Amino acid sequence: MAATSIDRVLDEAIASSTAPGIVALAADERGAFYQGARGRVAPDAATPVSLDSVFRIASMTKTMTAAAIVQLAQEGKLRFDDPVSKYVQGVPNGDNITIGQLLKMRSGLYNYTDAPELAESLDRNPTKAWTSEELRAIAFKHPPLFAPGTEYDYCNTNYVLLGLVAEK
Repeated sequence: MAATSIDRVLDEAIASSTAPGIVALAADERGAFYQGARGRVAPDAATPVSLDSVFRIASMTKTMTAAAIVQLAQEGKLRFDDPVSKYVQGVPNGDNITIGQLLKMRSGLYNYTDAPELAESLDRNPTKAWTSEELRAIAFKHPPLFAPGTEYDYCNTNYVLLGLVAEK
């Protein structure tokens, strides 16, 4: 797809959506061949979007992370029944929590977003960029909620761990 075609797609996307701005990168096995930005950083802002703009994408990362984990499993680089401890050290019950249980929200780990200390920190500094080590430290100082695989609990900690697994 030529750059002018991608430019047209971005212009149409901004014109037809409620999104204030968009940043796009197109790449193939040789690397990036297109980068573009359109619109504003926020609906009520005059600041234009740039290639350096940062957007909060929140739980959309879970879909991308899950897709990467499934692809790695299809490629034989990991198995859903692998323990998380094979890839990430220091996880409570890590020898008993599988990659599949992380994906299905059945690990029993504490959800770091439920921690009062996280909320207090966000009140003081809402733009802080958190590292996976910081988020794991918050989660792991709380006891697990249940034995792995026995219950369901929506847990952002699972996807921090899955991201680390994918990195390995």
